[in-house]
Amino acid sequence: MNPAETYTQTQVLVLLLESRSYARWAEFAEKNSWVVVSLLSTGQALRELRSRRPTLSVIEMSEPIDRSLRLLRLLRARRSGLPVVAVPMHHTRQLELTVREIGVAGYSPEGCGSEALADLVTAMLKRTMASRRSSRTRNPMGAVGAGFGLDDSEFQPYPPRRPLGA
Repeated sequence: MNPAETYTQTQVLVLLLESRSYARWAEFAEKNSWVVVSLLSTGQALRELRSRRPTLSVIEMSEPIDRSLRLLRLLRARRSGLPVVAVPMHHTRQLELTVREIGVAGYSPEGCGSEALADLVTAMLKRTMASRRSSRTRNPMGAVGAGFGLDDSEFQPYPPRRPLGA
């Protein structure tokens, strides 16, 4: 990784693999302050994720579906902590089962422009941000302390202070 590379924090990154609906997504994304990227390859998707560091990603599942499924599998393997919402162009029950089996965090059969999709992404962002906040406040020595039979309640990072002269 190039240390001179500048990183930006993106809340929601919409990835479109050879999609013909970029204009519709761009308009919808602008209303919701999301970033839309049209991709030519799965390698480009990984580069975009690395440089933009999104909190959540939305992937439009367009034809051919095999490429979209390959991208989902690649993201689960390489960026397992990134919540992903799959949005199919054409919903089928079998596609939903396959996508959920891959391990996406959300699935929206309503598609681009729906309030249901915006609500789902907003709820997932809130849940993700709350999870990140709670993980920062957990005891950083918990795993180390557990090896010594200590739990979080017994851990004190510094010895208690004694008054001077005591």
